[in-house]
Amino acid sequence: MVKSTWFRVILGVMLSVIIALVCNAYLKSLKDEVAVVAAAMDIPAQTAITQEMLTIIKVNTSSQKLLVPDAINNPADLLGAISMVSFKKGEVIVNDVKKVIPNQQTATDGSKINVSELGRSFYIPSDKKAISVSLDAEGSLGYSLKKGDKVDVIFTSSSTDTESSYSATILQGIEVFDVEAISEKDRANRTAGQNVTVLVSAQAAQDLAFAKRKGKIDLILDSSRVGEISSKPQKPSTAQKFNPSGGNN
Repeated sequence: MVKSTWFRVILGVMLSVIIALVCNAYLKSLKDEVAVVAAAMDIPAQTAITQEMLTIIKVNTSSQKLLVPDAINNPADLLGAISMVSFKKGEVIVNDVKKVIPNQQTATDGSKINVSELGRSFYIPSDKKAISVSLDAEGSLGYSLKKGDKVDVIFTSSSTDTESSYSATILQGIEVFDVEAISEKDRANRTAGQNVTVLVSAQAAQDLAFAKRKGKIDLILDSSRVGEISSKPQKPSTAQKFNPSGGNN
């Protein structure tokens, strides 16, 4: 009986010590902080990162390990690196080559090259081609398109024969790669043409090259809401659709 009592007492003391140690470790972890690198301003994609673009923030160690385990801790590791995606002000920058890559890369022959010196072609995905279309104010949504926008392409035939003229959506959900700057004067007059470069597959580039020489191109802006972009094929629009009676009243 006495031995049983002593055993319970010792077991209780041991459990109390263990609980105290666990609680102490947990409370200590709440106080422990680690420095991580975040964007001090909005950083556009395809930008060489400089010191003024970065800031250091302190976060709870446990939260960092759980939420951003690959966070970069030293700003020096990012100087000269190239942002492959855009970062919002305050966003923690992580060690992910899909988002940030070191400026200096090793070529296949072992030589060192700077990504910032490679030109725009470096930023084109391996399965895409870049092609430009020249648009009027209407076709470019009043010069409002921006890099990264997703657009559909509408082709309107330039045939003078009403019976054979039509409009059709030929591409959907393609990404705007670059947009030519337009002066405020031309923007106000809405008379200048604007070159817009888009990223498409090789086949789509060929189709678009043909289309822009055989008619008029309009870009229409897709919704940026996730899951709400419709990619349903659209039926071509013809003169008969708007005048099915053939002009007879």
